[in-house]
Amino acid sequence: MTTVKLIISIPFNVAKIPRKGERIQFVAEAEQFAQIADYLDVDGVSSFDAKLEITPWRKGGIKVEGHINAEMTQTCSITLEAMNTKINHSFDQWFVHQGSRLAQPQLNEEGEIIVDLENPDLPDTYENDTIDFGMVILEQAVLAVDPFPRVEGAEFETVTTEADDEDGKPASPFAVLEQLKNKT
Repeated sequence: MTTVKLIISIPFNVAKIPRKGERIQFVAEAEQFAQIADYLDVDGVSSFDAKLEITPWRKGGIKVEGHINAEMTQTCSITLEAMNTKINHSFDQWFVHQGSRLAQPQLNEEGEIIVDLENPDLPDTYENDTIDFGMVILEQAVLAVDPFPRVEGAEFETVTTEADDEDGKPASPFAVLEQLKNKT
């Protein structure tokens, strides 16, 4: 088994949550920026912070309302220029103990899992009364990163080749390859 050192570690004991809930604020240190950038698969991170509001939910569960702000550098997917981008992402996530019936999927008569796209996902689970909210923050940040950022005004250009027929329809890809082969 491989042990992974977490970039951000915010262990939280669920058993000790007050009725009114608890707030957690995380602000990344400059030393963490390179690791966070690597985890998010971006060129660089210049700021990263998160706020979490944790409240009890049902029997033994918790609800997390979070917000992540980050400023980073990414590469434009069209021009390949470095560009500054931001994350401004809010999320809600629910957790229950691993053995909770709330974490059990609904099954039909044949024992197949029923997937209901109209209702929320099942809550995430935790063991030993502890959740590491550092990993929760990073997972949510990954979901908020634009995988194909574009510099403002950048657009794909349509390229036509000599192999296009007179109707403007592209010729077969093999005809285009043959044309390129003949040029060399």
